[in-house]
Amino acid sequence: MDSAGSRRWALFLLTLVYMSNCMDRSIVAVLGEAIKNDLALSNAQLGLLGGLAFALLYSVLGIPIARLAERYSRVLILTVCITIWSGMTALCALASSFLFLAACRMGVGVGEAGCSPAAHSLISDYYEARRRASALAIYSAGCSVGQILVAVGGGWIAQHYGWRVAFVCAGVPGIALAFLIRFTLREPERGASDRAGHDAVTPNVPDRPASLANLTLRLLRQATVRNAIVGCVLATVAGYGIHQFTAPYFIRAFGVSYSQAGLAFGLTVGVASALGLLVGGVAADKAGARDGRWYVGVPALGILLTFPAYVLGFAQQGWIAATVVLIVPGILHFTYLGPTLSLLHNFVRPNERATASAVLLFLLSLVGFGVGPWFAGIAIDYFSARTGSPDSGTRLGLVVTATLFVWSAAHYGMAMRTYRRDFARG
Repeated sequence: MDSAGSRRWALFLLTLVYMSNCMDRSIVAVLGEAIKNDLALSNAQLGLLGGLAFALLYSVLGIPIARLAERYSRVLILTVCITIWSGMTALCALASSFLFLAACRMGVGVGEAGCSPAAHSLISDYYEARRRASALAIYSAGCSVGQILVAVGGGWIAQHYGWRVAFVCAGVPGIALAFLIRFTLREPERGASDRAGHDAVTPNVPDRPASLANLTLRLLRQATVRNAIVGCVLATVAGYGIHQFTAPYFIRAFGVSYSQAGLAFGLTVGVASALGLLVGGVAADKAGARDGRWYVGVPALGILLTFPAYVLGFAQQGWIAATVVLIVPGILHFTYLGPTLSLLHNFVRPNERATASAVLLFLLSLVGFGVGPWFAGIAIDYFSARTGSPDSGTRLGLVVTATLFVWSAAHYGMAMRTYRRDFARG
């Protein structure tokens, strides 16, 4: 078993990796209005750039790269992937058309496809089951830090130097991080935390490594896991749809600058999601130690409260008031991710965790990230045409997108009802 110092260093580095990942993934949401105006794009095209253009190859390649991560060095896979997505992000600065920028975004997706499955597997080998949701939540919070940095920094750079310079500044630091990962992160023994942690809660499943088809079918046959995955996907569709148009919403509704819109995005998405991830992970670990149903109960409660909080936020008439209120649904929304990942890892063997994460991320990416921004963009175009106002159209389109949180919460609630039965079966 690794020392406490090794575990902390590994988690710190992997959190930095995810920070870089989400900076490069989220930058279109921050720079979207500037890109839209410069390249004369529609809201639907902007939604495609922020969603499907990135998510298509990201989702398709995630599973085969995860299968490699079950057999080969996860550290080496991360090194290669970081280099690819960072380079492609910088290359976006040369885009002169929608198609060129879409191709670069697809390249970013290729690199980022190998990030989280390998990182999740590493974290679960460093941390035993009863600390896993918290560790995975801390890792996931790296995404929020990345969103804060790209929101504030990217908005400021776009305001003073243009959106192309912002792409370069987001991409280049990842190259240095790739070297740091390659030469300072040690590959842990698979399953070490489960053997060392006497309180591991992973249920009994077949010892031999499962094929992709068998693992997927085994997960989906269990109502608890199936409903948690559906709830997670629906929350991601709504979340990514809203986040893609948060900065444009502040610009259109309140006439703020790119810097102010970036600040609003950083607070309502970056800071709020970091708090939500940490609260959700810690709460699930503490409550789940007494009753495992809280690994789905915490997301059910948080997401249920998200919809009315978003409606209240979009009803505000000033940008400062809207920013303050919209922090609340941002926190509530992200209570789901750490507990859901921990639930998934607790239902599979150590040599199946990268693949289990990849299966979930495939659905989150293809449906959530791929469809969410596009869905929101279509809704905004529709309501903007009906009302004749980009301000009202954006507001109404985002409220419609937020209704998916209610559907998501219902599935987490159903997962809570079947948890004990499914966990006992293993």
